[in-house]
Amino acid sequence: MVPLGDPLLDTCVQLRDEHGSVVTSGHGEIWIGGQCRVCLLGNEEEVFPGTMRPTGDHGCYRSDGQLYYIGRTDKQIKRLGHRINLDHIQQVISSMLLIKTCVVSLFPGHTTLQNTSNATLILFAVPDLQHYDDRNNVLQELHSKMRQLLPSYCIPDSVILMDTLPMTSHGKVDVSLLLKYAANKDKSQCSQFTCVEMVEGWITSLAKLVGVECWKSDANFLQSGGDSFQLVQIINLIDDSYKVSNVLGEVMETALNKSLHDTAVCLFEHFKERQIASQPKEGDIIDSTTALTAKRPKLSTTKAINHFSLRKGHFYVNNKVMLPRLYTTFEATSSIMLTLKVCWTIDTQKCVDSSPLLVSSEGDETTWVAYIGSHSGIFFAIDVTSGDTLWQVLLTDRIMSSAVLSDCGKYVVVGCYDGYLYVLDVSSGAVHWTLSVSNQPIKSSPSVDTSTALVWFGSHDHNLYSVDVECKQVVHKIPINGGIIASSPLIDDQQRQLYISTLSGHVVAVNCDSQCIVWRHKCPKPVFASPSLLHDHSIVVGCVNGELVKLTHDGKVVQKLSSQKSIFESPCPYKFYTSYTTAYKDDADTVNVKCSNGTLKVDPVRKSGSFSHNLFLFGDHDCNLITATAEMCFNWKVKLDSAVGSSPFVGNLNLPQGQLAISCCCTVNGNVYIVDLATGKILTTTKLPGEIFSSPLIIGDKIILGCRDNNVYCLRVHANYNTCIVK
Repeated sequence: MVPLGDPLLDTCVQLRDEHGSVVTSGHGEIWIGGQCRVCLLGNEEEVFPGTMRPTGDHGCYRSDGQLYYIGRTDKQIKRLGHRINLDHIQQVISSMLLIKTCVVSLFPGHTTLQNTSNATLILFAVPDLQHYDDRNNVLQELHSKMRQLLPSYCIPDSVILMDTLPMTSHGKVDVSLLLKYAANKDKSQCSQFTCVEMVEGWITSLAKLVGVECWKSDANFLQSGGDSFQLVQIINLIDDSYKVSNVLGEVMETALNKSLHDTAVCLFEHFKERQIASQPKEGDIIDSTTALTAKRPKLSTTKAINHFSLRKGHFYVNNKVMLPRLYTTFEATSSIMLTLKVCWTIDTQKCVDSSPLLVSSEGDETTWVAYIGSHSGIFFAIDVTSGDTLWQVLLTDRIMSSAVLSDCGKYVVVGCYDGYLYVLDVSSGAVHWTLSVSNQPIKSSPSVDTSTALVWFGSHDHNLYSVDVECKQVVHKIPINGGIIASSPLIDDQQRQLYISTLSGHVVAVNCDSQCIVWRHKCPKPVFASPSLLHDHSIVVGCVNGELVKLTHDGKVVQKLSSQKSIFESPCPYKFYTSYTTAYKDDADTVNVKCSNGTLKVDPVRKSGSFSHNLFLFGDHDCNLITATAEMCFNWKVKLDSAVGSSPFVGNLNLPQGQLAISCCCTVNGNVYIVDLATGKILTTTKLPGEIFSSPLIIGDKIILGCRDNNVYCLRVHANYNTCIVK
């Protein structure tokens, strides 16, 4: 920085901020003018006295009261939330003894880990080789000095050592020629991030995403307030910059389980072209005849009670997946107005990201119990009608897994971040059994195989487990070799297959009886969502690249459906029935009946009837709620206020006029939407005080969900209706 001293006679010098207001401290742009001294520009012949002109120079007042010149304002950029001056960076680097001269410039059109404004910061430097016989030594020393003298957000992305800097005819450095040189120069000849710079860039970028100003390198991303959305943002940025999509799963796994420093080192190693080994590739079929003989384990024989349960994305009868059957018998858009009101709340002391499990025994279906845990480690059993806590138990770490009811109906089973699976008495919360399968967290929500009563779940240790909760024993441990398993196993009892997805992008089918991996499909990006079962026993799974893939039970890709942005949660399949009434016609073979879902040809003898549509519902990171047919065609799409971070759910709302098929969908900004399933029309919405990553469940006129304001909510749907129009 250079002190400007005192202005000449009749000359006024001011420092103004970005709004044009005069400032007497801090930074701003230097303006010049005066009552008697004016500056004419272009073809101007006269200027009003007192006119002040911006000089395009950046300055600041220091503690000594003097105004200092820093550099040109057109050399200012915003980087990682900080406004930095390229001339200042250049001055700092030029002051180093090992550098003769240098230029810092932006290279447009390329996104980097540190800079999300689509430009790379490049340092062109002429080294002083008097004391260095090797350019590599210069680079090492230069990086070391930059780390000492500059904050991480000011350190250039790339360094190119030059013998000389090209000059223009006016004696200035020809920056345009340097940028052309950088564009043509082979990347391998440029000094990209060293490991330490990559560590600093990674840490700073993640910290900025979560709004943390200072973050230590030994911190863990999730424990410091980050979430999966933000992690995928930076993961995608890394892939765009360094093309390491084949190892993103391992990088993500390290970020979830270890420190930021470990994550950056892992990324750097793969940036150096270290490849990971892969198990069966896409399309590979593993011959089950080479596996162990298919034998179902001998299990306890306690008779299961009948029960209904709701878990995110699916409706279960005795732990078997059933497609909800939904009906609409009147036009909600013209006859009804809905509102959402809070029925009750339960304070869990920390945020609730897990989704509830709702259970009711047959014969008393009006009495439902909600089971849900929170980051506080407290697991609750709540009476849905009254909102009373029936019991609660404190586990040793946060709970992000949803629970499942055992086949016998006596236990609820839930995973915990302490690496334990907890089996709790359904009536009292007493711990029946705890199982430590590894030191890795269990975020995967357990599922029950109704043919064997085994409880299946995945772990961050890459393994799939099955356990007999009554006999307290591990029955199977199957290495998936596809990265962290954060999804819930999906069991198709008819096909005797289990489906699981991993953060490395693998969708894997396992034979429930032989425990063989039957097939494996590789998605291009991580898969957070659990697979969902369609009516024809095919599955559909969403990927963070915004793609939905439909796979047959034997692993063949049927079709893909592309959304605009990432899909993080499981689609919700359902069967929607549309009723019709038509006039009788003797002379017609068929009659065309129009409905909201299209035109259907029906038997003219039948005066009324219904037909069904097999659909599924999902949300994406582009703020959309979408329904699609089982044939992978879009049905309708509605725009919401923000990204969808949980699975939507569907249900029938019983009203005096009849039944109304609705969906409940939540966004990360805390908004809860009720949408007409027939038309996609938003019927009502309400906003909760925190972000929502918990998937809502609908039972009757109630909606149960968790929120990041530490509460479990029960919302009630209230109907105000006009004259209904019967179909």
